[in-house]
Amino acid sequence: MDIKEFSSSFLVEFNNGSYEEPLNNFFYENLNTNDEISDVGCDSTNEENDTNFILQKGQTFESFEEVEKCLMQYCEQKGFEYRKRRVEYDSNNIIRKRTYECTKAAQYQPRKDNDPEKHRQRNSGSIGCQWHVNVTCPKSTETIKISTIVDEHNHPLNSNIKIHGAQFRRFSGEMKADILEYLTAVPTMGAQTIYRLLNKKYPDTYIHRKNLYNAIQEIRRCERIKEKDDAENMLQELYNLQKEDPGWVVETRIIGEDFRLGSVLWMSPQQVQLWTRFHDVVITDDTYKTNRYDMALSLFMIIDNHNRTRIVAQALIEDETDSTFQWILDCLMRATNFLYPRVIFTDGDLAMAAAIKAKLPNTHHCICLFHLNQNFIKQLKGKLKEEFTSCHQLFIKTQNSACVEDFERRWQRLLSNYPTAEPYLQNKLYPIRFSWAYCYTQTRFTAGTTTTQRAESENNTIKLEGLHMASLVRLTQQIHDRLEEERQHAEFENQKNQNIMTSIQHFDEKFFGSILQVYKDFLTPNILIIAKK
Repeated sequence: MDIKEFSSSFLVEFNNGSYEEPLNNFFYENLNTNDEISDVGCDSTNEENDTNFILQKGQTFESFEEVEKCLMQYCEQKGFEYRKRRVEYDSNNIIRKRTYECTKAAQYQPRKDNDPEKHRQRNSGSIGCQWHVNVTCPKSTETIKISTIVDEHNHPLNSNIKIHGAQFRRFSGEMKADILEYLTAVPTMGAQTIYRLLNKKYPDTYIHRKNLYNAIQEIRRCERIKEKDDAENMLQELYNLQKEDPGWVVETRIIGEDFRLGSVLWMSPQQVQLWTRFHDVVITDDTYKTNRYDMALSLFMIIDNHNRTRIVAQALIEDETDSTFQWILDCLMRATNFLYPRVIFTDGDLAMAAAIKAKLPNTHHCICLFHLNQNFIKQLKGKLKEEFTSCHQLFIKTQNSACVEDFERRWQRLLSNYPTAEPYLQNKLYPIRFSWAYCYTQTRFTAGTTTTQRAESENNTIKLEGLHMASLVRLTQQIHDRLEEERQHAEFENQKNQNIMTSIQHFDEKFFGSILQVYKDFLTPNILIIAKK
């Protein structure tokens, strides 16, 4: 009996859904091998063709998996498909007998007793093919061997069964894992791109596009099932990290009668350490479109000793209210042993400003000048019309006033020259002048920061990964990947700064050292640069 016919019967049962056992393409794994089907396996009988196998009664195998691998190889060679027909177990749930048959075996038997004339016309692939193989594993010998083989077909065999056979078109577990990896990396990746990637990685495998579409949908459906408990899975991952290292900080806020996750804040041990070292200047900003639930992602950042932006805390919040921001600040203070920042930059959100005033009374609140300028344009451009440009220029001068007296003088000129803008200027901007006017912020250490651009950049970096429809688990992983990138860069900078370097004397210092020293004693750094030129 031919191995081809043997493998065909195995596939029929597989296709009928009797078993969900994964089948590997044994043919490709052993394309250049000379395996044998004999008393211990596959026997090669054709010296010119290393893959020409036969089956015979009494052949033995190490396991049923080996039997099925040989069947797959045999079916591809002969040109038919097989399925598992019947299996028998002993009291210990050990397989003692299994029957494999051609997928065209048996005869179609209708299960309806209704009038046959009302049945719709359809075709059946079951045409009574006699090919089948019985494989047994007796208790007396514990040897898996072929006990019966009927090597007869009543239909033509297909030399291109590898392309046309449903059994051979099925995606292997490795290929499905690759598809999942592609979709995880780029959720919006299309089938055409995945098709090209798989073709490149598996050049010897024929990929049907319809099978690819089905595999993609199956994987996405499985992922959606997993994400039904998305919030629970995310929290479980965070709690597992906290269990491994108690230095992790995980705070949750459950709201509503349905005990819904309203907010969650977490910090890694390294983030807590960074806050401890560089908490003088903190930048915070909220962003949306990072997850499928429209929860806002609130990031808190500091500036380290390499002038790099580092994320020190992150929170997912359901709303941007005063109470939510107060909860975040409370969590931050508890996690950092109440190390208050000296300056905190925000985009001017009123709820966050109120929370800072309530929870961080000793922290100076600064407003992002970019957002301040955008709001100025939005509020007054339509009202002032032709006068807006001159008003805006005067406002910029007022904002950059070096002393309080100049600021007040220019402010009064703003009010008198542009009375239409007075309500907005006097009621909205003047009460918070300590947060944006240079004469009030210049005495504070801000590390050269005047905007929340650093936070906006971090937000954009995270959102570039296509997270607008991402799960909370994936968002968390993306943030952790970003934290790891920042850690590696800081480690690189530290290592680079530890390298011993020798300075090379410049030309002007070598020949005009005494003159340059006089310049340094009497000139400012900027003027000194001009003098050197």
